[in-house]
Amino acid sequence: MSTTLSKANLTAYGLNQLINVFWSVISFGPVSYFCYVYMYNRWFYIFLAISVTGMLIPEKWLDKFTISKSPAFYRKAGVRFAQKFTQDGVLINQFIRRKTPDYEAIRNKKSIEKLKRKGFVNEKFHLMMFIFFLLAGIYALICQYWLWGLIITLTNIIFNVYPVLLQHYNRLRMMRVMGRYR
Repeated sequence: MSTTLSKANLTAYGLNQLINVFWSVISFGPVSYFCYVYMYNRWFYIFLAISVTGMLIPEKWLDKFTISKSPAFYRKAGVRFAQKFTQDGVLINQFIRRKTPDYEAIRNKKSIEKLKRKGFVNEKFHLMMFIFFLLAGIYALICQYWLWGLIITLTNIIFNVYPVLLQHYNRLRMMRVMGRYR
């Protein structure tokens, strides 16, 4: 691998971490504040324990239970718009390609497999957080913290639902690309 491509990979890694920090602060900030101020510790730990089950879902199940087998469904749901602002997303790849035209996130079948495994980890993480945010949102509504219930629900959709849909969409795209390497 050339030095230029190594620098591009390092740049991609750094930019992906910045995106990660940005979205984490925006989503975890309000939910963390709500849990710290309004939620009993016992419920916090119970919800945390329940949500960890999202990380235990086998990859075969994730692959089997996608919402749709049609990329058009995900495009209509707005996944391509969300894809611009994510790790390894459109804006990051465009930025790197401006500086390093040879840069490709997908170079061969091995890189596709690596991205697929990374996608499963991301999906499991967002499923885990979806469960926690869902439980926290329900808790807020039961306790009649209506505004917090709304904030947590909207945060859950943006931070967890769209990334899960994006992983489904990306897997469909990777399957199509993998056909080229057979």
